[in-house]
Amino acid sequence: MRLARVLTENGPRIASISEDGATPLAATRFGDLFMSADRQPAADVVVDPVMLNPADETTRIFCVGHNYRHHIEEMGRSVPEHPTIFFKLPSATIGPYDDIVLPAHSAAMDWEVELAVIVGADLRDASDEQCRAAVAGYTLINDVTERDWQRRTSQWFLGKNFERTTPLGPVVVTPEDLPHDHAGNVDIEITCEVNGVVRQRTRTGDLVFPVPRLLACLSRVVTLRPGDIIATGTPGGVGAAATPPTFLRPGDTIRTSATGIGSCVNRCRTGPDT
Repeated sequence: MRLARVLTENGPRIASISEDGATPLAATRFGDLFMSADRQPAADVVVDPVMLNPADETTRIFCVGHNYRHHIEEMGRSVPEHPTIFFKLPSATIGPYDDIVLPAHSAAMDWEVELAVIVGADLRDASDEQCRAAVAGYTLINDVTERDWQRRTSQWFLGKNFERTTPLGPVVVTPEDLPHDHAGNVDIEITCEVNGVVRQRTRTGDLVFPVPRLLACLSRVVTLRPGDIIATGTPGGVGAAATPPTFLRPGDTIRTSATGIGSCVNRCRTGPDT
């Protein structure tokens, strides 16, 4: 099943996506959808819907750093024994086709395509298998990072949370509609193109910490809730590791894609809200 958060005449709604368009459901948030058994249509099909990102103002977004070996190597780090976790505010996110607003206070905006996981059930101190069963769906996130701000301190929060910089979407695809490897982990290709040039390409089966392990680790600390989003980390090919380092500029277009999920396409701009 393909789901999305779309704009309707009655405001944002979760919708089932098909070739005909978007069929709005009663839920306005993914968390509400996964806590309810009601999946009946609540309105007529919307053709060419306005696609919003899966996060709303209440969504908790947990992010993982250093989770692909190639990216770890290009950044000069060692493979970690435990996941590196940081937090992203919903105000940093934008829709799958919205403009990325380049902050006036950063000169080092970098791309980071990632697989994102949507949690579908409460998880507390859960096993890997319980976590695998609680995955409600997968989507894409481009964890655009302000490298100059990220490197100011040992904590990454400042470089990861400038407003209107993080594309998310375009749809949430349920696990049964995506391929998995022999261990039961989702295994799809993710890519990032900047101005038509492929900068990142890998398979999610190469994650150091696969999805169930990440959820289990987080569940030791907090109770994960339906609608929570976990960004699983970016592969090698970021601009900061290029020679010379290459960063985003106004007018650049980024396309992030994933097999079976689709693409986010975002233009970079400056604007009055920087």
